[in-house]
Amino acid sequence: MEAKGASPSILDQYDADKSALDKFAAELERLLRTLLQAGGVKFHSVTSRVKERDSLARKIDGIPPKYSQLADITDVVGLRVITYFEDTVDDVAKIVEREFEVDQENSEDKRQVSDPERFGYASLHYVVRLSAGRVRHEEYRRFSGMKAEIQVRSVLQHAWAEIEHDLGYKSKDVVPYDYRRGFARLAGLLELADSEFVRLRDEIRTYEKDVRRQIEEHPAAVAVDKASLIAYARHDPLVKKYDRLISSRTGRKPVLLPDMLEGWTKAMYEMGWKRIGDLQKRLTESGPRAVDLVVEMNKGTYWPYVPKGDRFAAGSVLLYLGYLDSASGPEGALERYIRSMLPEGGEFAKVFADIVRKAVGALAGGVDRATQKTSIRVNRTRSKRHG
Repeated sequence: MEAKGASPSILDQYDADKSALDKFAAELERLLRTLLQAGGVKFHSVTSRVKERDSLARKIDGIPPKYSQLADITDVVGLRVITYFEDTVDDVAKIVEREFEVDQENSEDKRQVSDPERFGYASLHYVVRLSAGRVRHEEYRRFSGMKAEIQVRSVLQHAWAEIEHDLGYKSKDVVPYDYRRGFARLAGLLELADSEFVRLRDEIRTYEKDVRRQIEEHPAAVAVDKASLIAYARHDPLVKKYDRLISSRTGRKPVLLPDMLEGWTKAMYEMGWKRIGDLQKRLTESGPRAVDLVVEMNKGTYWPYVPKGDRFAAGSVLLYLGYLDSASGPEGALERYIRSMLPEGGEFAKVFADIVRKAVGALAGGVDRATQKTSIRVNRTRSKRHG
């Protein structure tokens, strides 16, 4: 049902153009996703919508009428980009301003307001058209002159906007006086959280860049975590030597798999190896046998439980140290070790544990001579470096 006073001419235009508007929204969403990905911008989501007819009718209902034609309404087509971090909003803004024709008069950075007691938690709004260069292409020509609104906000800004919308209060003047302070407190907390997430991200990135140096200087002081384990697997001379040895004996290439190393971190803790120094000690003691186990378990007799292909995870020797130790540990230790990486794989852990025990048994306590020589040679090199 149309709202009282709605302009039939605008609604008629909307009805006639609805199909084109839907296509424009979908094409803009696809284009914006492509541009952000090409620009290396990480985002939570990009969504699009065409304003519902009833919503449009309410918007144009007014005395005197505010709009004379559909083209006067800039948010009939709307897109929303939600970023993980507050400062990524500015990265999105640069791409929007570079790739689209921006209607500056109708665009607004609601984050930049002069009132320090503003109500709510604002985001960035652009009104855009496709650029002249883009509409020259056949696929975009049909959208020439059409406008859309692009909203850009962080996840926390979006959370505030959604809750604010549900509560139905968008102006501090209409909030009951006794509750205004509560609204202001919550908005402030979210802004602070946004800033803190940015700070934590930057500090983690700094740590990731510096952790290699920390490992080289004081391995016993460096906690095992995803960043330190990646740095250790990527740069430690002994780990790299064992990777090359595994490669020569299996015909596969070592490939660093950061996401896999995240699971290994939990496994290292299960074994009680909480510092990089703990891993270094065990690698020096049992690295050759761990290499033998890697090679043994990559034989065809263990399929389908061991992945096949032309590569293996760099640093696998570290993971297999845990297989060795837990296989000779108390009952259930090996299953717990496996489940620490695959918490949902309880039944699989039992089956895979039997496979590991079979492989450990097949080694019969032997250590490959080539592996042993490599260990001695690398340990001597390390002793000279740190001596």
